[in-house]
Amino acid sequence: SLDELLGKEYARIFLVWGLKQHPLFANINEGALVELTAAAAFKCYGPGEVIVREETPADNLYVFRAGFGRISRVLVEESLTINYLEPGETFGAQEFFQNRDFRFTHTLTSYEFSDVLEIPHEAVRELLRYDFSMSQRLHDCARAFNAKCDFAEPPERSGISLFMETPRPATNALFDATRLA
Repeated sequence: SLDELLGKEYARIFLVWGLKQHPLFANINEGALVELTAAAAFKCYGPGEVIVREETPADNLYVFRAGFGRISRVLVEESLTINYLEPGETFGAQEFFQNRDFRFTHTLTSYEFSDVLEIPHEAVRELLRYDFSMSQRLHDCARAFNAKCDFAEPPERSGISLFMETPRPATNALFDATRLA
């Protein structure tokens, strides 16, 4: 139907726009981003919904656009919260650099209503052909994730906006809360 076709086109345009706004994909040309959207998906998760389980194949990169993600691990049959992901942060970058049979070492659960871009690792590998410097930005994402796994603290609820500023300096509109104030 026409509504379904328009919905798919809107989702594709939104994906390209969302990817262009994220620092990880900032230098990628639009043609390559359009190709990426054929493999990527924009998904919405409700509070408590599992996005990724530890020990499942690590084959996607997850980029939070809105909401918070709870990072946890199972220790002696208990789920232990490690930390939380914020808008603009990624999950799956450290696994990207492992062998293709690698499995996720953490579980990712939506802490509240969350919007997430899901990008297959194979599609990310294709992007590296267009911009090899993206490898350094992926390493930066992996380091940031490892640093987050050092302590557990719930996210602040006050002042949460649909689009939040990333922890590191960013000049993009997608994650800049001051532009929407």
